[in-house]
Amino acid sequence: MRAVEAECDACHPDESTAWRASQMGRSLLAYGSAHPPPRVEASTGEFLHTRTGLRYGVRVDATGRPIFLDGTSSLAAADGPPVERPADYLIGSGAHTRSYLWVAGDAVFEAPLTWYTSRHAWGPSPGYDVPDQPGLYREVGPDCLLCHADPAPFRPGSLNRYDRPAPGPLGCTRCHGDSRAHVKARQDNRKTDDPVNPPKLSPDRRGDVCDQCHLQGAVRIARDGRVFGEFLPGEVLSDSVAVFFRENAGQTFGIASHGERLRRSRCGHGTLTCTQCHAPHDLHAPKDRSAPCRQCHGERHRACSGGGGPDCVGCHMHRAQTADIPHVAMTDHNIRVHPEAEGLLPPKSMGELFRVGLDPAAAGTPEERLLLGRAYAEAARVGNGDVAHDRDRALELLVPALAVHPESVEGWSDLASMRQLLGDRPGVREALQHAFSLRPGDVRIARSTASARFGDGDYPGALAAADGGLQTEPESVPLLLLRANILAALGRRDEAATALGTASRLRPGDAEVLLAQGVRAELSRDLPAAERAYTTATRHGPLNVPAWLSRFRTSATLGHWRAAQEAADGALAAVHNRGPVPDGLNVRLTAAHALAQAQLGQLGPAATEAVGLLTLGLKEPWAAHAMAVVSLKAGKPDAALQFLDQAVSWAPEDGPTWATLALALRKTGKPDLADRARLQARRFGVPDPDPRHP
Repeated sequence: MRAVEAECDACHPDESTAWRASQMGRSLLAYGSAHPPPRVEASTGEFLHTRTGLRYGVRVDATGRPIFLDGTSSLAAADGPPVERPADYLIGSGAHTRSYLWVAGDAVFEAPLTWYTSRHAWGPSPGYDVPDQPGLYREVGPDCLLCHADPAPFRPGSLNRYDRPAPGPLGCTRCHGDSRAHVKARQDNRKTDDPVNPPKLSPDRRGDVCDQCHLQGAVRIARDGRVFGEFLPGEVLSDSVAVFFRENAGQTFGIASHGERLRRSRCGHGTLTCTQCHAPHDLHAPKDRSAPCRQCHGERHRACSGGGGPDCVGCHMHRAQTADIPHVAMTDHNIRVHPEAEGLLPPKSMGELFRVGLDPAAAGTPEERLLLGRAYAEAARVGNGDVAHDRDRALELLVPALAVHPESVEGWSDLASMRQLLGDRPGVREALQHAFSLRPGDVRIARSTASARFGDGDYPGALAAADGGLQTEPESVPLLLLRANILAALGRRDEAATALGTASRLRPGDAEVLLAQGVRAELSRDLPAAERAYTTATRHGPLNVPAWLSRFRTSATLGHWRAAQEAADGALAAVHNRGPVPDGLNVRLTAAHALAQAQLGQLGPAATEAVGLLTLGLKEPWAAHAMAVVSLKAGKPDAALQFLDQAVSWAPEDGPTWATLALALRKTGKPDLADRARLQARRFGVPDPDPRHP
């Protein structure tokens, strides 16, 4: 397409020049190109991710190219030098922000820092101000690139992989469609149809051209079998993308909410169109930006009673902070008589979702109910409403709709994610089985399926799912890590080491990679190496609860109870900073904390936490172990044995429990049984149970 667009310049030089100088025409610029991005004002910058304590940095080199440093720049030198990634693209015109992309092979990622024009300062990029911020590795999919670039063909089933050539800036095809036949005919001196000219389209189709980027909605999903960016001008946008609004959106708005906000005003239901106020090929601001208003309201409104005088926009389209991007103020396109009187607070209830452009006659069809169910599932994942309500509505709609449309891959995937929120593991597995059988090469589905099967102990099935995804994306680090863990569980440790090594090369210093390295060391019975890997993983991923739990378990097995208590405290802090987690995980962490306290002699707090869990009837082995240690330290070995019997029956492969049991048996005069327990402790990793006297 871009080769054809070069031909547009020959016949339309003025339009092409004006477009390239416009905000849309410079929405993506490549470093090393003929038109590189402008240099930012500050040569260095950083931001502290408050929930994790990690500090991300940027420095600008002599050529003006930003070099981004991951959050390990704030850690000890013992962890090695921080990972650096130079920017390959500037994304954003600079009118509000300048974000940056970096490329690894055919994968595109967003850098963690953005330049905010209004503040003249660096700050966290969109998507990095969340608990599970992705370090340097926020994947950039077609839904993101759609409105900033004309990307190369997106690789179906992948997350952020693009075929050559690399993404380029928005060009002529975005508004005028595929003009290859037109250019070829002109070159051959033949007559041909002209490219799409938006002003000549019907009002609805003309609106679709702008709405492909400027109609964000509360939820925006691609239809089954389609991807973002497939729409071509002149087509019906809703044939490829379904956009949903909330009934009660309030007066807050997002950075790409222009289409929705205009529709919520009376003006948006009249003759007012985008191009009456915005001319993509004219760089000059209109001398009278209120002229379109007077086409309907007449000259009598030239002298308004408000403070704006003849400028309608000044009074009736207020400027405010966007709800989704920090430090960005934009003009609200919901045109009202007194916008300042309505405030910007969101409503108490945002109401139900409804699809833009839906024919009322089709509202109850299984196809529309399936789309609506998928929309509620996306809303529940994003959390832009009442999550529990949106989850339940998704389940209510998806189950019967999928009985009619069992071919919907996205529908089954969404059903699995909603059942995951409920903790319905059998239901998750069933839905993923449908999705995976329909599209085994989809990376997202393969990853979820492999994880579910691995958790259920179906290692061959998990390996088949992981390999299916790796066929599409051979360098998917999450899938490589899953594959490494599955192979290790199958006893194929050399292959596991190969997969882990590839993941480590692709993402050095990544917390998940370090966690997998700890698992491999643990399976190899090298517990000191496992403890070191888990400890480093918790520094690089302070909110990674599995890493903290693994660190606790390994430190406890080695008898490093001070380190174990630090791990338990870190896990509880991670849960506090992340937000709600499943109840079972909270129970596990509380029991770990109680056990560490008991081993360190903090008997009162340990007993309070452990008894609180056991009196609820919870079969939590660490809680029973904690009470056994409390009993032993209180000189009650017989009581300790009762708790240890419970702990061993609930967790028969826990080495520290066997070590404590050996001590209790010795204290009750049963040396033969104590020796057997001691052997069991050693079998499950405890180096030497004898020194482990509470």
